[in-house]
Amino acid sequence: MKLLKLGSLSVAVLAGAGLLAWWWDHQATYPSTDDAFLNAHILTVAPQIAGAVATVQVSEGS
Repeated sequence: MKLLKLGSLSVAVLAGAGLLAWWWDHQATYPSTDDAFLNAHILTVAPQIAGAVATVQVSEGS
């Protein structure tokens, strides 16, 4: 009986650890928020030379 209790406890702890790992990975991949704000790096995009863009040499799916 003692071995059955120990085995059941071990299975429960491993299942809890697995669920915690899954939840942690899910939250890292799909962050959510209540107030529509996320922490992010803010970058400034600036040209290296002055002038207007005449053409952009890309195609669909590039």
